[in-house]
Amino acid sequence: MRRQASRCVPSVFRLLDLRRLLRGLFSAVLAAILLGSLLPSAAPVPVAAGQSYSLVFGGPYEAKAGDTIHVTVSLYAGGWTTVGGDIVYDSSRLEFRGATAMQLRWTVACVYRTDPERVRFTAENVDRTNPISGPAYLMDLEFKVKDGLPPGTELRLASSGVYGKNDEGSATVPDIAWQLATAWPSTEARLASLTVANASFTPAFSPNTTNYAAHVPSDVSQLQVSAEAMDPKASVRIGHPALQPGLYTNVPISVTSESGMTYVYVIVTYRDPLPTQTPTPMPTASPTAAPTATPTPKPTAPQKRTTATPLSGSPAPTDGNDEGGPKPGFPLGGWIAIGAGLLLLGAGGGYATARRNRKGTAPKP
Repeated sequence: MRRQASRCVPSVFRLLDLRRLLRGLFSAVLAAILLGSLLPSAAPVPVAAGQSYSLVFGGPYEAKAGDTIHVTVSLYAGGWTTVGGDIVYDSSRLEFRGATAMQLRWTVACVYRTDPERVRFTAENVDRTNPISGPAYLMDLEFKVKDGLPPGTELRLASSGVYGKNDEGSATVPDIAWQLATAWPSTEARLASLTVANASFTPAFSPNTTNYAAHVPSDVSQLQVSAEAMDPKASVRIGHPALQPGLYTNVPISVTSESGMTYVYVIVTYRDPLPTQTPTPMPTASPTAAPTATPTPKPTAPQKRTTATPLSGSPAPTDGNDEGGPKPGFPLGGWIAIGAGLLLLGAGGGYATARRNRKGTAPKP
């Protein structure tokens, strides 16, 4: 019995050592797997023979004269660390502004060339740690649409001779073309926002609601309105009429689209009447008696004595001391008496003549 017990003891220790060894191996393998997943793979993927690679342009469907557009270039590649080629365009309609890499640790260099107008680009993964495999964005191209182009003008880009390579080989990409057209002027003439700094209005603003109402106290004489159009190329004009006390005043906000369409918003504003002011009584001045002027006596002219003149032609006797008496001559009263007598004589003669005519008696010669 003692011999059997002594033989079992070493076998137990061997079993424990085997378990420790297995645990150590498992830990080492697990650590290697984790470390390998964290470290980037620097080895390029060989370019597969007969593999189909492609390039795709992406951008807006339409653009307006003067707009800046961005066109993305995407690749379906096979572990490439360098991509190059030409982008062909019409420089009379588009102006090239530059290119930006869209992958980490990649750079893009561009050279403008003519015959025809084109941009020759070279995109490269500088440290070879981030090759492009499968579909991926390569770069962003920026162009400006030339001013003055009429609506419907075709804008076209095309690739020419694009290739990709790595340390194991290279491959070419089929040429493609992409186009868009200049858009017609926008008809968007609505507001994106409308605010009033010194009043509130109802209902709440909505781009499709054009009529609003506001109420201001009597000390507010003008609304402080600000507005912004939905289309940046639309123009906004805000009216600033003076608010009349006790009346309703229309405050217009007009939006004119790029194409010339106009949309008008109106804020009907009521201003409270001005408060009534009580007039202040003016003090009454006491009248001051004016001094009475003392009349200055005027010298009295000596009165003249008048002597009655007889109707006969004899002059009336005068006092030698009376210098103002009547002058010698026929008096006026005599002339009047003579005229009256002549009138009576004429009237009597005319009457007698009339009687003789009635009796048929001819007048005596």
